[in-house]
Amino acid sequence: MNATICGTGGTLTATPDGNINVPAGYSVIYVLTSGTGLVIEQVNATPSFTVTSGGSTLFILWFTIQLLTSASLFRVLLQVLM
Repeated sequence: MNATICGTGGTLTATPDGNINVPAGYSVIYVLTSGTGLVIEQVNATPSFTVTSGGSTLFILWFTIQLLTSASLFRVLLQVLM
């Protein structure tokens, strides 16, 4: 996935490059983080976010509904963001 932002804010939009391999039965979400601590700022079904400053990082997560409805999602987010 490629993403760019110029200046101090605006819309951060990424273009998936087709390299993601999402298993059958899984869904994809995009997570925007900020700063060196990777604080989760926004989550979206599409790779488009409104940002107010630079220093953002965009992650792709794939998950199942069962994972989303359990505490496991929190553990997965921690593993991905660490």
